[in-house]
Amino acid sequence: MSGGKDSTYVAYVLKEKYGLNILGYTFDNGFLSETARGNIAASVNRLGLDHIYFKPRFSVIREVFAHFVTTEKGCATHAVCPSCCAFYLSFAKMISRRIGIPFVIFGWAAEQDQPGVRIGRSHAYHDARRLRQFLDSAFSAESSAYIREMLATHMHAWIPGSMAIWILKRIPERFFKYTASKYPMVLTPLKAWGYDPERHARKIVELGLIHEGKADPMDTNCLMVHLLNLIDVKRHGYSPFIGEFASSVRQGKLDRHKWLKIFDEINSQIMNGTYRRADIAKVLDKLGLKEQDLRTGE
Repeated sequence: MSGGKDSTYVAYVLKEKYGLNILGYTFDNGFLSETARGNIAASVNRLGLDHIYFKPRFSVIREVFAHFVTTEKGCATHAVCPSCCAFYLSFAKMISRRIGIPFVIFGWAAEQDQPGVRIGRSHAYHDARRLRQFLDSAFSAESSAYIREMLATHMHAWIPGSMAIWILKRIPERFFKYTASKYPMVLTPLKAWGYDPERHARKIVELGLIHEGKADPMDTNCLMVHLLNLIDVKRHGYSPFIGEFASSVRQGKLDRHKWLKIFDEINSQIMNGTYRRADIAKVLDKLGLKEQDLRTGE
């Protein structure tokens, strides 16, 4: 539960339609916005959910994020966001295994997991050589050991899909049931239900799960996103998130003129130095960096 509209809507449907007993889970990477925190509190209270925050040691998070924003030559967003995903998914699985929860469920939509997007986001972690170099060169021995242990629960995701399907077709059903009972299954129901961001946002506001004016992704996103936007727009001339929004526009789920205007305004503010100055200053301060440390000129 990130405090955004997608995970809030998924939690609502799972609780009210399917009657599931939910443990809400929020990964605190040190950069949650106050809007997101308020949304989480409101939705958890309204739905009557148990909920936990999980906050790993920030020294390791800082090392990971600072390394990528100062060394990554390509898309900074496609380097940092998968690292955070690896953290929050791995810890969610760890918690679920220890408590005995069978499913880990996320509010990812198909538009956020298309091959062109997924490959870009995952390249740093599916390339074992780069991962080893990353762990050996960027961190202290203690931090490297911490991350290796965390990622061990994520290793099964590195098996090629075709190989996984081949294995599943051939193993006895009793073995699959045993594995499923011992290891949580990750589900992304929006891919099956269909994704309509505007309708979902209206629904959760109508239900009082998120207050009016608090569902804007620019306000609920992790504060790191604003710094990554700045780096990538300066480097490439456009935000890497535009692909996901363009997909929804082509499907008639978002208004093209509205979001084109929003992205144009973001680009203009970044270029003239007025974009989210307070948020970016806060992120840089927590990372122990200055704006001149960022790789924005390549």
